[in-house]
Amino acid sequence: MEYIQNFNIPPWRTEKIIKTAISDLIESDFTAKDFSLIKMLERKGIKVKPFSKFKPENLSKLRKMNVSFRTDGLCLNCTDETTNKRCQLIAYDDTLDSKFHCLVIFHEYAHIKLNHTQQSVAGEAEAICFATAVTLLFLIREIINCLTILTDAPTEKVEWFYGLIKEKIKGGNYDLDSKIL
Repeated sequence: MEYIQNFNIPPWRTEKIIKTAISDLIESDFTAKDFSLIKMLERKGIKVKPFSKFKPENLSKLRKMNVSFRTDGLCLNCTDETTNKRCQLIAYDDTLDSKFHCLVIFHEYAHIKLNHTQQSVAGEAEAICFATAVTLLFLIREIINCLTILTDAPTEKVEWFYGLIKEKIKGGNYDLDSKIL
């Protein structure tokens, strides 16, 4: 992906992408214990399938319509000309280590969420930004969950922290000092 190294997303666009990514997860209640990325996407009408579920010739056809430059995932975000319905599909290479599946899916989902309809360097940079923000939020969630278990933190403190994140993202005025003291 060296073609992206020299591409800079303007700061205002970066902020908008990050807020979009985080707001989307908050709206989907990503802090719930039973949260599933695949189920979240399916509720949004996006199909998610591993490469192994496709016949080789069909996968080859899909790659030609792909919005993403990635080879470990693909994304379709188009309108069917005959039915006028949105076609949104994410497929990922399930021969790779499962640790990478979520990152690939986040990246491909970014193309859909950001309304990318064709391959472009700008679109790839934006998808990387989106996927990075989502991945970091999930890491924060896991750190909080681990600390909660290790310290026996009361549930209300954990819920307060998630509430703080939600308020900050939505641009609310949250008095951090009074909550900490």
